[in-house]
Amino acid sequence: MAQFFGIDLTVAGIAVLLAKALLAFILIVIADEIIAHQFEWKHTLIMALLALFATPIVTTLMYQSINITIPFFDLLVSLTIWVVAGEILLREGDWQTKLKVALLAFVGFTLISYFGDPYITNFVTTYVVS
Repeated sequence: MAQFFGIDLTVAGIAVLLAKALLAFILIVIADEIIAHQFEWKHTLIMALLALFATPIVTTLMYQSINITIPFFDLLVSLTIWVVAGEILLREGDWQTKLKVALLAFVGFTLISYFGDPYITNFVTTYVVS
């Protein structure tokens, strides 16, 4: 299985990551509707793609540069990327609103990733890429 910094480069791996990005986009839009009502959908889509593709790359590079194991390091890196992407890409609104939307989307996506990842992978590999 070919990997590029933690990203599975098979058709199924890319399809699963894009399905997760779509799910993250939906969560960001829902968080925006609950909190702010002001962000553009293009910026939220780019934020979802950036957060999901950058997290495995940055995590792998960090693990290669430091030789210690830090508990929950993946979550910390992911949270940092979500917050930074939210601050950069969600241009409308103040920093508190952008932080709330990014945190709510991160928490929602993390919970869905932990509990729904096997179902998403199974669906994509069975019905989308076969």
